[in-house]
Amino acid sequence: MLQEKIKEDLTKAQKERNSIRVSVLRMVKSEFKNKEIELRPENKEFTEEDALTVLQKEAKKRKESIETYESAGRNDLAEQEKAELTIIEEYLPEQMDRNEVEKIVDEIISKMDNPQFGQVMGQVMGRLKGQADGKIVNEVVKQKLT
Repeated sequence: MLQEKIKEDLTKAQKERNSIRVSVLRMVKSEFKNKEIELRPENKEFTEEDALTVLQKEAKKRKESIETYESAGRNDLAEQEKAELTIIEEYLPEQMDRNEVEKIVDEIISKMDNPQFGQVMGQVMGRLKGQADGKIVNEVVKQKLT
């Protein structure tokens, strides 16, 4: 399970005195705990899918920060975010490339009578479940529907 892997890797990073890795993995564990607390009132269990959602959210934050820092000329901060993103991405499933996303979008659109952007996005994102960047999916769907 992803939570156990991160816990093991955190212990290993602490022994190796890898401060950046320790920091990132502690943050991820903390976000997992926050998600667990969020699910309690609904009596839901924290699942592997929830863990992936948390990791994707954290990766997205890093990507946005990198863009912001680079546009502001703060390459030092952008490099820090890139290092964190690299660690987070180790735990995410391999991402599909644009061509694979296009094939799936085409397939979904071909099954619809009157494809609408929201419907197509919902079906594509549901089918890919973290295997593709939402930004790329968004671009492909817009391109295919225009």
